[in-house]
Amino acid sequence: MKSIRTLTMAVMMLAASSSMAQERLDQRGRLQDLDRVSVDMDMHGAEYNGTQKLRLRQLLKERNEWLRLRDFKLESVIVTAKSKAGQGTIKLVIDGRTIGQSNVAGRERDYYRNEARTYTAIQMRNYLNAQDPTWVLTTSGNIRILEIRFNLVEERGGSHPSPIGSRVVKIADGKFDKLIEDRDSYSVRVDNVREIRVVSTQGKFLVKEVELEFANGGSERIQFNTEVKRKRNLEIQLKNRDIRRVSIVGTSLDLIGSRAEYAIEAVVRERR
Repeated sequence: MKSIRTLTMAVMMLAASSSMAQERLDQRGRLQDLDRVSVDMDMHGAEYNGTQKLRLRQLLKERNEWLRLRDFKLESVIVTAKSKAGQGTIKLVIDGRTIGQSNVAGRERDYYRNEARTYTAIQMRNYLNAQDPTWVLTTSGNIRILEIRFNLVEERGGSHPSPIGSRVVKIADGKFDKLIEDRDSYSVRVDNVREIRVVSTQGKFLVKEVELEFANGGSERIQFNTEVKRKRNLEIQLKNRDIRRVSIVGTSLDLIGSRAEYAIEAVVRERR
């Protein structure tokens, strides 16, 4: 089943740092499980003049219906942008509070050029712990935005039960090797899928990417950097989609012992 195998020299360092990043003490001193997800939103060089407000949470939800945003906190955003004469500014506002602000570099002669090298990546971190807040990016001046990356952290453990009127179907299983990234691809035929789950059946592993191909010819590729282990699944929310192929990229984090084993499950809406 292994169609692509890419040697990654930094996997051992990534595995160690990912394992450390997945754990944090809560306010009562208990150890929490954390899942981190990065989502890139292509803005296609959109131009904003004067003072404009981008409602980031709403934009992200509209373009990524699979993502259950109520489970996540915004950890940081990376805005790849440029301004017409280097005088533009952007600021990140969470629940009405400005928690990050930056000048946007740029030269007038490069403003309407489309090359990625004419843009600058600006990172702003969110230090608030507001519950279900508003996320707003305010731009001032003449600014073009190429891309926005959302770095999200999920502070919950375990898995959700199946929604009422649904059943769980295992559609694939496989193994991830150590020290290298595996890409496995499975031809499936499953309709009315509400949710895709990646479940550990042995060991722990890092999921880098999941790609879904649908019966209507469309597809969706979702990039992750998420550790999966027993009692902590990776879940992708869908809206009753008909799936024909599932591909997954990952690597085992168990450096000693057997390869990590996984199953891919679909939560299917029951027909009435």
